[in-house]
Amino acid sequence: MGDNEITTIETTELATTDPGQIINFIGAAVEKLGGEGAEAVVAAIERLVDLQDRVDRRNAEKQFAEDLRLFQMECPKIRKNKSSKKATDSGGQFSYTFADLPEIEKTVGPLLRKHGFSYYWDGENYTDNDKDMLKVIFHLLHRNGHRTQSTLSGPASGNIGKMNDIQKVGTASTYLHRYTMISGLGLTTDDIDTDGADPTVISKEHAADLEAKIDELQGDKAGFLELMGVGSFDQIRQVDYKRALGIIKQKEKKLAGKDAI
Repeated sequence: MGDNEITTIETTELATTDPGQIINFIGAAVEKLGGEGAEAVVAAIERLVDLQDRVDRRNAEKQFAEDLRLFQMECPKIRKNKSSKKATDSGGQFSYTFADLPEIEKTVGPLLRKHGFSYYWDGENYTDNDKDMLKVIFHLLHRNGHRTQSTLSGPASGNIGKMNDIQKVGTASTYLHRYTMISGLGLTTDDIDTDGADPTVISKEHAADLEAKIDELQGDKAGFLELMGVGSFDQIRQVDYKRALGIIKQKEKKLAGKDAI
């Protein structure tokens, strides 16, 4: 068989981004050489394609993280445009302000699009211990294909003033949508305004547990405390405890994602 016979497979045909087509072309070329070693060559190419896929996913994750960092740097403080009151465990109440979902979306939407992000929610209703529950999932997608999720569940309805059942479900859904977006984007806004919030701090056990989790993740303690707006773990307020856990959970997810690649 002459060397020129291999040229019957046009080189222009290899100008494809489909790994399957490339493998087929290489297999056909090997067959023209007599078929010897074709199976081994195709297997080797498949492994190379798999390696390239993992490299692409790693690069996509890095670009996602970088663009999210740029978004967070440019994102202004979200204006708290609503106010409400909340009862305390001691029987009193305190006033607080918060940013509702339309205000958050109005603030972050243009910056997300600028940095190549889009988002959507989905969820499901389920029953847990005879209670109607609602799970909401916030999906954050990047133009390079990488995506993350933020999930939060809660009662589908509850004792929320003079509301009918549909209004209660709507209120619960809006609450979960808002918090999953805040968590998924790493925003620092919170329902509770520091000027009017219940000043009660978390227990020593909770403070020690949070610090231990940060140590376990080899996280930046100073950065975490700055994000929480306090100087030490035992100064974190009870109203901020869930947000602290959410930040740690996001860190755990990121580390788990890196190990899986």
